[in-house]
Amino acid sequence: MSAELDPLYAAPLAEFVAVRKGLAAAAKAAGDRASATAIAQRARPTPSAWAANQLWRQARPLWDRLVDATRAVGRGDLAAVGEQRATLAALRARAIELAQAAAQPASEAMLAKLDTNLRALAA
Repeated sequence: MSAELDPLYAAPLAEFVAVRKGLAAAAKAAGDRASATAIAQRARPTPSAWAANQLWRQARPLWDRLVDATRAVGRGDLAAVGEQRATLAALRARAIELAQAAAQPASEAMLAKLDTNLRALAA
């Protein structure tokens, strides 16, 4: 089902409900009631979760750099702390761009939650 859900999580957050309804209707029309139900039950992500997902999809090199730097810090390489911070800043800037392109507000509260999400996911 993950391939079926790709359009759902690639869409702007404001379009999530409409895309979810369309995908569920398509699955139902194809006779797959189980998938239709599963799709219809998908929760709309929070703005920070949506932003993290968009970064994974559209800024993968930065995402991978954050994971590498975080792993290095975890191994005790304190020299990687600077790379981790710089990458988090770059991801934050890219998240603002992606939010603006999708007409999605990028409040300080959302960006703080995004930072927490990114740090946790990279760990």
